[in-house]
Amino acid sequence: MDFTKIALAGALAATLVGCGGGDINITPTTVDNSVDNSVTTGGGGALNPCARYTDPVSMAVREGTHDGVNCTYTAAFSDVGNPVLVDLTIPFIEGVHIFEGTLFIGQNFNSNAALTGAGITQGGDGPTVTIVAGNTLAFRTPDDYMVINRGSQIEVLGQVNAPVTMTSWTDAIAGIVGPEDVSEWGGLLINGFGINNDCAYTGTSEVNYALVGECHLVAEGKIGVATTHHGGVNNDDDSGIIRYLVVKHAGFEVEVDNELNGVTFNSVGRNTEVQNIQVYSSTDDGLEMFGGAVNVENYVGLYVRDDAIDFDQSYRGTVTNALVIQGEFTGNQCIESDGISGFDGLDAAAVEDLMTRGLHSQPVIRNVTCIVSPSIDSGKGDGGGPRFREGIAADVANMIVTTAYMGDQTAANNWCLRLDNDTLEAADVTSAKPYAGTMSISQSVFACEIPVRSASLIPSAINVQTWITSGAANAQENFTMVTGAAGTDPTAAMDANLIILENGFYSIPVADMVVNGVSLAGQLTPADGADFIGAVSQADDWTLGWTYGLHAGSRAQPLWFE
Repeated sequence: MDFTKIALAGALAATLVGCGGGDINITPTTVDNSVDNSVTTGGGGALNPCARYTDPVSMAVREGTHDGVNCTYTAAFSDVGNPVLVDLTIPFIEGVHIFEGTLFIGQNFNSNAALTGAGITQGGDGPTVTIVAGNTLAFRTPDDYMVINRGSQIEVLGQVNAPVTMTSWTDAIAGIVGPEDVSEWGGLLINGFGINNDCAYTGTSEVNYALVGECHLVAEGKIGVATTHHGGVNNDDDSGIIRYLVVKHAGFEVEVDNELNGVTFNSVGRNTEVQNIQVYSSTDDGLEMFGGAVNVENYVGLYVRDDAIDFDQSYRGTVTNALVIQGEFTGNQCIESDGISGFDGLDAAAVEDLMTRGLHSQPVIRNVTCIVSPSIDSGKGDGGGPRFREGIAADVANMIVTTAYMGDQTAANNWCLRLDNDTLEAADVTSAKPYAGTMSISQSVFACEIPVRSASLIPSAINVQTWITSGAANAQENFTMVTGAAGTDPTAAMDANLIILENGFYSIPVADMVVNGVSLAGQLTPADGADFIGAVSQADDWTLGWTYGLHAGSRAQPLWFE
């Protein structure tokens, strides 16, 4: 389907200023002035800087209404059953772009025949939405969210001093949200054509995969005319670009077991670029990857109620540099990583077949700091570190997980690491399983009162804490310690036996780290050649200038352990 590209309304300002309301606190200093798509509309001839497009079916002009500060877009602009079918630019305004419906980009299709008829194959053949640096998009109700359908693309062109913010009307306009309020709007959902083991394939790995039948998986979100689909056979799919994006106060339970996350990547391919993205205060997961192979670099998950990062259904991408800080009274797992959809309902032969052919999640995880809180079942479970299960074969390195800031611990499940996975079995364990030894955790520090959840794996009987410190081929040079019952500040100022961070969440050089009173100088070798492990150092702080909630001057409250 060939869509005519429409010149969209918008006058780019030369200077960006903060948008009032709620806990928004952004004062950008740069903006892209390379395009001026300004149009004159309305009987009075006034300049309308709002986004504008012509519907290719009705030929009606759809545009926002400008009140002198903000642009408001009614459901006629976009909503359930009314997707945007042409390229669309959200131009910079000094106010807020307010959406009174769900923003659907591209049409949803649930059959190969319909996709072919629309000219959409396993790539980006649909419309693109471009969001200019410095913009704030606000959604009116918890039932509203943003969807990028298969074949369509999103281009978030934020800059370090001019990020794009997606939040709620209650935050950006009404200013009535609390610092850790959630479910004020739905979140961002991107559907791609990547591989997903909820569909059936022949072949092995990504070399010679072929679909058995078709792959159109129903995405989380509203059903009926709002239902969207994802999945395919193209892990090289391109759903666009995301740079410097902050998603706030999102997540909504549409129905039981159908919850929207901060950002959901459904079968999204690796040619999608995701760099510098934050989820702040989300009711379900922060980032969730269902299949696909999208890579994420520089991620902050702050006050996420459920899992800050969640992998499932044969995800094969890389997450590099991830800072996770749970809320003092909320948060479940730093990472939840599942290998095979429907694992519990499969017999051993079916599991082994999927894993032998590489149809299980195989994420690469590098440079993570996870600060676990003392939360006790705040609706999502107790605060905990990463969990790997259900046929996962993760490659993890340069990770710090600690509960050392938590103070008096009262929950039995505030642990550092949980493994429910027989892919741990190393070469020295008798096993005919071809995937044995494919789970790897190395060059990492786990400092908690409860280092591991579940002492041993069933049925292999491998002792998890022994494995993590054994120096075996797939568990190299990891250091664990048990912190005091009252908590131990993991900085040099408080406890000479545990020195792993400084000034809250910054990593220190490995040469200065101490665990159990033992210097780690010469004992840990960061996998990427840096001099530290974990997410971020104070000397090279990629979180400055664009994130919300971490730094004074751009937050509503201090971090709970400061």
